[in-house]
Amino acid sequence: MFTGFAAPGGALTVSEGIARLVYKAPRGLDNVLRVDLGVGGWLPMQDLEYDGGGAGSAGAGGRAVLVGATGGWPLASEVHVAAGPGAGSIVFTSAVTAPQKFTYRGLAPDGLLDLVGATDYRFDYQGAADPGVAISAGDVSGATADAQTLRIASPAFVATTIANKANVVIHTNGTTDLATTVDYASHDPVAGLASLTIVTSPNDSVDAAATPPGAVFTVLTPAIPRPAPVPPPAEPTTVVQPVQPPIAPPAADPVVVTPPVATVEEASPAPNAQDVGADFVARFGTALRNSAPPRASVAASPFRSLRAARTAQLQALRARRIEQRHAMVSGARNGRMRDLNQLGTHVNVRTARRGVSNRG
Repeated sequence: MFTGFAAPGGALTVSEGIARLVYKAPRGLDNVLRVDLGVGGWLPMQDLEYDGGGAGSAGAGGRAVLVGATGGWPLASEVHVAAGPGAGSIVFTSAVTAPQKFTYRGLAPDGLLDLVGATDYRFDYQGAADPGVAISAGDVSGATADAQTLRIASPAFVATTIANKANVVIHTNGTTDLATTVDYASHDPVAGLASLTIVTSPNDSVDAAATPPGAVFTVLTPAIPRPAPVPPPAEPTTVVQPVQPPIAPPAADPVVVTPPVATVEEASPAPNAQDVGADFVARFGTALRNSAPPRASVAASPFRSLRAARTAQLQALRARRIEQRHAMVSGARNGRMRDLNQLGTHVNVRTARRGVSNRG
């Protein structure tokens, strides 16, 4: 990097083999950097950066003059991007070398003259709408080698004066609605200009009051409008909520379970065999069916009620079975008694007969 080394009219000769060269001119002076690409249209370095020493506003600031590639060997293309007040970049592309870049900053508002020969030239502006882009006739002087020039200007970027470009395309890709005015107030054609094309979006307007003579003028509008600018996302707001201590559930009342109190009755003395009869069985079954389940001091539950009902059903079933069994036993006993009675009768009859026979 070289800083403010050159005296007025001085020159810097750079040999090949340098990838990047940065030159910062003295501050507050009307500095001028002349870059000559030569007949072949190439730089001895890959990237050249120039700081003209100004702030890009009115007053002192640097200027840049680009010449070369006009001896029948024009560049294939130039792409000029206007980045803002006093700043931008130009990429040179030839048929025999890799693309080379010239970056500038700190230039005066009218501080760029480009006389490099090129087949295609593109000027790309991506700034604000106000006050738009104005295209007009440029100077004709010794600085331009007496060639008629075309001026592309706006307070939003460095005014650029060009010549020796065959096909010029100006892209007005502003972030909002942008107006482009073409007012070429001269009868002399621009040196080397064959066509002038304005590429804009449906949001923008083009006012062509007068176009350069001898050049085809075209306005291209894409079918899709340029999208509206999207504001940057807002920073998220973090809200700290106080942490509430966990609320303990209320303590449950202790449940006191009282064991059931069963009523025990003394067993009745066993009845005699002759007392066992139908009447006893009937009384016993009735007592079992009517007996109440044991009582407890705890609250009744569906399961306890179900168990009591089930116990009552089992006791009733048991009583019925005892009654049925006793009926069967009684029936069998009665049957045997009838058989014995009938047998005794037969014996008596036979004995009686035998007695009669014996007496005879």
